Amino acid sequence: MAPVQENTSSCDEIRNAGLLLSKHCASTQIATDTKVPIKSPVPVTLCSLPTTRTMAVFNVLVFIAINLIQSFAATPPSCKMLPPKKIDPKSTTFSGKWHFLRWATQYEPYRKEFGQVDNSLLMILPVVQTDKVPMKGYMRIGDNCASEIETYHLSRNGVDFTSEAKPFMVFRMLDTKIQDSLLFHIEEKRDGKMYHTLCLYGRNPVAMENEVKIFEEQVQCAGMKKDKIIVPPRLKDECKPQDTVEALI
Repeated sequence: MAPVQENTSSCDEIRNAGLLLSKHCASTQIATDTKVPIKSPVPVTLCSLPTTRTMAVFNVLVFIAINLIQSFAATPPSCKMLPPKKIDPKSTTFSGKWHFLRWATQYEPYRKEFGQVDNSLLMILPVVQTDKVPMKGYMRIGDNCASEIETYHLSRNGVDFTSEAKPFMVFRMLDTKIQDSLLFHIEEKRDGKMYHTLCLYGRNPVAMENEVKIFEEQVQCAGMKKDKIIVPPRLKDECKPQDTVEALI
């Protein structure tokens, strides 16, 4: 039986599809029932297969390439988390009222628990002791308001926040260089696995463009895709202290 003739037009199409697929075009070995004489160690290439077989393999390679690109898209190779910001708990630039702008998490139960929050705000209360920082959160879910207060311990270097009620958790403020913005990076170790959550707060209830850009970059650096980001719709008024049911942690 005569050897299969090289289909140069199909090969040219594959080469033009991109560098990734052209590498496969040059090296992928396909098993066939036809015995093709090979005079060198180079395996049978896609360029020497019939058009229908070539296009079938081409489609498979496209599918593989797309999935590879998507798998690496969550964490860009050059991506780095911002360094933590040293916090002075007595500073007025840190304490006071902060609006909840957006968040993303790897811990799915949080998405179910807080996914229905319409709006939220955080009050960082005045500090009495430099190593203890009380924070009070207000959340509107539907027509109801709830609040929660918790005191966090701040490490001596002014970077790590921890809580006795949640010993599995530590969080830091990332240094975005934006004065009226707080970017929380929360790490939680549950069942031997580390989960990341990022929360963006601002003095203004509407996020600034530079805040959003930095937040989205850091979400990807933490290993999450943009579709993990949740933006509270803010369709209703923010909660007021007299309207809330308070939980003390």
